[in-house]
Amino acid sequence: MKKDFGSVFWLHLSLIILLWTTSFWIDWILILVGVVILHIYWFFFDGCHLTKLEAGNDKDATFYHHYLSKVFPNLNKKRVKMVVRYLIPIFILIIAYVIQEIYFRIPFINF
Repeated sequence: MKKDFGSVFWLHLSLIILLWTTSFWIDWILILVGVVILHIYWFFFDGCHLTKLEAGNDKDATFYHHYLSKVFPNLNKKRVKMVVRYLIPIFILIIAYVIQEIYFRIPFINF
């Protein structure tokens, strides 16, 4: 395991922030395609390479669990994984759809 809050942490956090903001700048259809590709990646590589650098080879480990468990030690790893892999992408996709289709905001990157 690497040192907490090192360069891998900051790279990982930057990517997560970038992904959380996709609703505002990428077409919701492309976000859907990206989510599918991300799930294929997780399937073939048994998780995220950056998380493995930070938390080890545990296939249930996530960036969120690794750092939140330092504050909340009884956090359930499998539940966090389910939220990260399924609920957050669905949430981001719904937000993107609402912003782009209901409020007619055109994203920078269109399909």
